[in-house]
Formats: sequence, C-alpha cells, structure tokens
Amino acid sequence: VRLALDGGPALALGDDWIAFPQNAPDRDLSAPLVFAGYGLSAPDRGHDDYADLDVTGKVVLVTPGHPAGLDSVATPQGTAPAGTFLPKYVAALQRGAAAILVVADPEGSVVPNWRAYRAAALGTGMTPQGTPVQTSPAPFAFLHPDAGRRLLDALGAPASTLDDALASRPVAPLAPGREVRFVLTVERGTTAARNVVAVLPGDEAPDEYVALGAHYDGLGTIGGEVHNGADDDASGVTALLAAAEALAADRAAGDAPDRSALFVFHTAEEKGLHGSEFFAANPERSLVGDLSNVVAQVNIDMVGREHPDSLYVVGASRLSSEYGRTVASVNAALGEGGGPLFGLDPHFDRPDDPENIYERSDHYNYAKRGVPVVFFFDGMGANWRKGGPDDVYHRPTDDPELVDLGKVVRAARLAYGIARATADAVERPTLDAPAEVAPAP
Repeated sequence: VRLALDGGPALALGDDWIAFPQNAPDRDLSAPLVFAGYGLSAPDRGHDDYADLDVTGKVVLVTPGHPAGLDSVATPQGTAPAGTFLPKYVAALQRGAAAILVVADPEGSVVPNWRAYRAAALGTGMTPQGTPVQTSPAPFAFLHPDAGRRLLDALGAPASTLDDALASRPVAPLAPGREVRFVLTVERGTTAARNVVAVLPGDEAPDEYVALGAHYDGLGTIGGEVHNGADDDASGVTALLAAAEALAADRAAGDAPDRSALFVFHTAEEKGLHGSEFFAANPERSLVGDLSNVVAQVNIDMVGREHPDSLYVVGASRLSSEYGRTVASVNAALGEGGGPLFGLDPHFDRPDDPENIYERSDHYNYAKRGVPVVFFFDGMGANWRKGGPDDVYHRPTDDPELVDLGKVVRAARLAYGIARATADAVERPTLDAPAEVAPAP
C-alpha cells in the first residue's frame, strides 16, 4: 500500500490517508495529479469544476465541502448532498479518472471521525461468504487535512485553498503539475465467525420471543496495537449476560416470563453488522423459526462510559410508539427517590442526525424487517467531541479501567426490565410503521 508524490516520501497509511480494504481494487499506477477544486459538476446550476480539465487517466484531488448555493447534485444514484463523497467520486469517475483523492473534513460530511475511519482502514474488511465482492470501479482514498494541505502546496495551490473550501468560498482547479504513485494491494481470504444464541423458554407463549442483543466482536490488533474494546462492546456483552442471569433466576424461582427470552451475541458488527444481518435473514437456523415470532428487540452496544446516570436512546418509538412507552415506563419505575433509572437522551434519534446511529448497530437489521427495537449506548465517553483527549472510540485506549461497572449494572437492570415487561404483556407491541424490508416468502 503506497501513496506518494514523485520523488517524495510515501504518505503514512492511517495517519495521512486511508482507503478501505473491503471495496478497494488492486491497483498500481503512476499518473499526473490534478486538483479539481470541489470536484463537483452541475453545469445546469452554474458550477462545473471540470469545465477546463481533462482528467482521463489521471489522479484527481478534491477538497471537502461545496460552493455556496450548491447544496445538492444529481447523480445516477439520485440527488445527493453536494458536500458528501458520492457526487465527488461519480464526477471524477464519469470523466475517466484513474483514482480519486478526497481531502477529509473531520467536522464535516466526509470522514467525520478520522480515528474511527482509521481503525476501519487499517483493519480488515469482511463480506459474508457467497456474497460477490464488489470493488469500486476506480480506487479512492481520503486524505487527512494536514496531508491534503501538503499536496495542495506541492501543486502550487494558494495556501488558503482548503480554508476557502471549508468556508464555501471559490477554489480554483489546477492542471497537472506532479506525478503521484498510488498502489493498493488487497489480500483476500476466508474465516469463520458465529453468532452465539440462547433461549430461555417462556411459560405461556414459548414460541414468541423478546430478543436481547450485544455484539461480542471487536477490532482486535491493528498496526500492532491491541484494541481491548472494553466499552465497545464488552460492556454490552456483560450487561446482556447479567440480564440473562436475572431472567434465568426468575425461571428457577418459578417465575418464568410468559414469552421466551432470546439472547443473541452477534458477531461481525464492526465489519458491517454481518452477524445480525445473517441472524435476521436466516431465523430458521437460529431457533426462532420466523422473525415474525420476535416481538421486540433490545440492543446494548457501549454502556460503560460518559455520565453515570444517562444513556442515549435510539429507535424506541420508530416502529412502535407503544414499545417506546414501555421503555419509558420501565426506566421510570426502576429509578430511586422518585426519579428514573437513567436520563434517556434522544439526541441521536433524529432521522436527519448526521451520525445516523439508528442504522449503525445490530438492532437495525431487526428494525428494517419490522421488529420494534430500542438501542442504548453511551456515546463512548467524549467521542462526540471527535478527537479530544478522552475520545477512545475504536482506539487501543478503550480499556477496562475506564468502564463504569455500576453503570453497566444499571444498564443490565434496564434491559432486564424492558424484556420482562414486554414478555409478560398481554399483546405484543403494535406497529405504527411498516418494515423497510419485506419478509422472505
């Protein structure tokens, strides 16, 4: 893997630039480097960065952001926000570019969290066996802003170019001035990964299930550094085990829930939610027979950091307002001194939230098939300050001593309470919204 200007040192993978192994094509090329400004083409809107550029067979460098007044761009895949990666990539691809380099904006819509993307780029990608490996038509990579400034300077661009782009001011494309060497070599192989599934039978309706889930995979060793994943997601796995233990104690005491409890420790969440997708798409292989028998799901992914008395809550009312009320009432009943167990913060539950948390953990593969879900997580300490000293999300510093075990215990109580209330309810939660994915025939 190599990226370098002619005669210069190679940029450092992970620190200066990142590319993703799961969709990168093998490529070894040396080609002229062209700066294409924002990399956007919308002549019908009065803007075309490629109007005077020939980028055929060349490596195209573009900035983040978009010019003032051009908020969206039409692509073959539909209209896309102008500042995102897709319209920049498509415009270069349509003009025959050999490769595309996009300067990242750590606070924007291109690589919003460099540390998280770095971990993904330095790790391994994964595609379920039997799924065709779809590589991108042309290789692409993201440049850290510091590296982007160095390349722009080497091309002779004004020193203010990147700042102008981030402020939506005009930036001027430049014709080729230097050669760039771009090498990507992808090693592919196979490995085995398994969900771990268990059922605690209910007494009244054992063929209906309340699912509780957490993912047990982590990032492993990246660049020689061990990622312990204490909060992400050993805290969720621990909470799920504690909730399972409490439900098993109920059954042993002659007080089993009416519906069955289904515990799923998902694999390959970090590689693209593959474990939960396999489970939800193949329920007949995992005890439940049909996903319609799962009446609701509780997902726990990171519950040991940040404020001890608050959790972010996502998705509780997206499909079923009744399920949302159950979540709220259980949380209120479990608190002490008249208050709730947790302050449940819906900050990341907005459908237009740029972090798109609703689709980023295992609950989503249940929700898109019509199963009401609730997702609890802690925001990973100061992760949402993106790059601050306490940001340990997807870093080797996600260590056990940082985990608030008392908060994990309270999260387990909440998961247990929601599961128990849902399992013992006379009726399953009523759906207010349709599934996004039709069930298999």
